[in-house]
Amino acid sequence: MKKALIPFLLDEVIDGFNTSSCETYYSDVSISEDEENLYVKAPVPGIKPDQIQITFEKGILWIKAEAVEENKNEKYLTKANSAFSYRVPLPIRVDEQVAPKAACKDGLLKVTFPKARSSRPLKIAVSE
Repeated sequence: MKKALIPFLLDEVIDGFNTSSCETYYSDVSISEDEENLYVKAPVPGIKPDQIQITFEKGILWIKAEAVEENKNEKYLTKANSAFSYRVPLPIRVDEQVAPKAACKDGLLKVTFPKARSSRPLKIAVSE
């Protein structure tokens, strides 16, 4: 009976896997906004700001980071490698004429994009 159950469970997992949902799954990346800006936050633990590469093209934010740490002593050489790569499609239009700002503090990268005028809420005055 166990042999029959395992293929059934595997079929359920494989059938339930939808490749289109991978494009909207950002792991630990969070996106928020206010009236003026769009904010993208991504964890980059153990990565220094100079080890992060950020590019933005055609509405897609790419964040790539890699750190290699080497420790040498008389007998051994140890090497640790940390790498991250995020592909984040932005949900709204941003102002591509103004450079976004990026800051990394305590293992958290925050990228701030100014919204395009068309993405900002329009305030309407009410008259009597």
